[in-house]
Amino acid sequence: MAQNFMVNPSNARLNLREGYTPIPSLYDELYDGEGNLRTKYEFLIKSLDALTYDELNRRKRDSLRLLQENGVTYNVYEEPGAVERLWSLDLFPVLMESKEWEEVERGLVQRAELLDAVFKDVYGPRKLLYDKKIPPEILFSSHDFLRQCNGFGNSTVNELCFMASDLARQENGSFVVIGDRIQAPSGSGYALENRIVLSRIFPS
Repeated sequence: MAQNFMVNPSNARLNLREGYTPIPSLYDELYDGEGNLRTKYEFLIKSLDALTYDELNRRKRDSLRLLQENGVTYNVYEEPGAVERLWSLDLFPVLMESKEWEEVERGLVQRAELLDAVFKDVYGPRKLLYDKKIPPEILFSSHDFLRQCNGFGNSTVNELCFMASDLARQENGSFVVIGDRIQAPSGSGYALENRIVLSRIFPS
């Protein structure tokens, strides 16, 4: 059985900001530079503070149970035997305002278009190789490069059907991409399961 999320009197109300101290020099999701709670988090914090510690612990246990029942796991291939672990779901979401997301979306669309163009080139005319933008040894030594797909890049349609990007927040608040996945749509499944579980334990 999962451990308690917090250890406090079961009937005590949450006070998530009590004792909270932003880390200097790092961007803080919850507070702005003047120490004020960011507007986008006001409703969330107010809603969570209406819960008791016992209620939050119960919902955390419920989330772990649902993930286990739904078989939401991932493999750690770096460890011997490709260890399978239960998917980790944070009950406290990172909120993003519409204007903020629009900027991220534009960047991700541009990135997807670039990766699609690279895909078409390496499986098509390979101008990136002839122009010495990509060393041939990097491409041809990669176990992910499929020689039997040569010629697929001559298509005029988008070949990149799926892309998942890992984002990180910089000190100034902007986002950067720290990794991309374009081989399999596993990230879509995790995103869907996150929504399903959160909608069950925090119904609106």
